[in-house]
Amino acid sequence: WIPPLPSRIPLPARDAGPATASLYKEDHTYDPPRAYLKESQDDELVSKCRGELVTFAAASPDSAPHLAAIFELSVTALEVMLARVLQDVSNSSMPQSCVVQRRFGNEQNLQKVIDGVEGTLKEHFVKRVSDAWDGDHQDDIKNMMDLGLAEGDNLYRCEDIRTAPEYHSFLKKGIQSFMQTWMLNRIDDLTSLRATLKKDDEVIAHGAFLFEKARMFVDVSVTHHSWKSVEAFLKSGKGGACLVKACSGAGKSSFLAKIASYCQSTLNRKTYVRFCGTTSRSSSSKDMLLS
Repeated sequence: WIPPLPSRIPLPARDAGPATASLYKEDHTYDPPRAYLKESQDDELVSKCRGELVTFAAASPDSAPHLAAIFELSVTALEVMLARVLQDVSNSSMPQSCVVQRRFGNEQNLQKVIDGVEGTLKEHFVKRVSDAWDGDHQDDIKNMMDLGLAEGDNLYRCEDIRTAPEYHSFLKKGIQSFMQTWMLNRIDDLTSLRATLKKDDEVIAHGAFLFEKARMFVDVSVTHHSWKSVEAFLKSGKGGACLVKACSGAGKSSFLAKIASYCQSTLNRKTYVRFCGTTSRSSSSKDMLLS
């Protein structure tokens, strides 16, 4: 499915034409600023706006990077491309994503599914074939897996879905069963990898960083309230996460290092200390959990 218009565009693209300016509202809460699509839309304006944005994307690619791809690739293909990019930039040796491929084969099959689904499933399913089928881009969809994201255990391919019961079966096998199996396999991978790690070097590296940061902590009045709040949280015995927020350079790492040192020495708690990015094993969330 290719949406007629993206929900958000770079702010410079709002100048593509009058239709675009009328359908998108400026949003300066992001850096860089962007524009978002208004809820009320007119079909004629949407068509004109699409044309304006396509022309703008071709004429000014630097002002609106990747905007052209939004109009040329299906949402599914874009999601697969995003997952592939996330996989490529990950520092973990474990698979970060998987693909569940859903196929209806042709418009007639999709119409049968639309006619056959009932209840809550029908409420969340497309109402018209045109909402989920773009005949001009079927070649792109068929070639989607050529993006090379996943193979084997990281990919579920389904046969063409031709009826509502087959769609129910896909949801159970393709989504529920496959995803559960995939996640369980990743948990097994975590367990296996964790057993092979040498923890001594990692503990020493983070411990040294903790000592250095705690030594740099300066006990000033502005930290007293935060310290008491964190101390009360730690003594409460409640599970959860405690977020310490401050501007860059304010001393968050030193503050947290002092808290960790306090837990070890004063509260006599078993404390696991990890600072993101301190070592190669703490450069991503999964590797840090493994360490």
